[in-house]
Amino acid sequence: MVRRMNASKSSYTRAESYKAFKFNANLDNVISTVDEERHSYLRNKMTHGYAGKGNLNLEQQIDNQVEKMIELIDRDYKSVGSDLRPLDFARLSQYFALDAITDVAFSRSLGYLISGSDHYDYIENLRQSMAMNLTLSTLPLAWSFFDLGWIRTLIAPSPTDAKGFGRLMG
Repeated sequence: MVRRMNASKSSYTRAESYKAFKFNANLDNVISTVDEERHSYLRNKMTHGYAGKGNLNLEQQIDNQVEKMIELIDRDYKSVGSDLRPLDFARLSQYFALDAITDVAFSRSLGYLISGSDHYDYIENLRQSMAMNLTLSTLPLAWSFFDLGWIRTLIAPSPTDAKGFGRLMG
């Protein structure tokens, strides 16, 4: 059912609650736009990037990130004797995803797998904001308050932020 609802040219329309997932206060993205024509346009723009047809180095870029992930595991999580070093694979997979995506998109990764840490608290900030966005998406009256231009500008990420999503925008 979900696949049919999200399929291209589906007869289902996007609810107003999707607006809660704006990253930029003044600009809709492929997730937050409820205008069907605009949503289709944005999805079509992304198609080539996901298909990987224009990137001849895609496989090598992913392989490089896999190697960096293995190096991080060997360096920071190899248990020796009674010195057990647990690995949070959920966090490691986030580092891998962010580095792989940015390497493919910008030909340079953000370096999560090299440092083994959450740069600028991006992942923690994303976790917190997604919890708030999910809550607001189910409470239309609350969302309408937060979607007021000047309030949204105050709470939305900005390129001048020292941490989180805004820091990576800048």
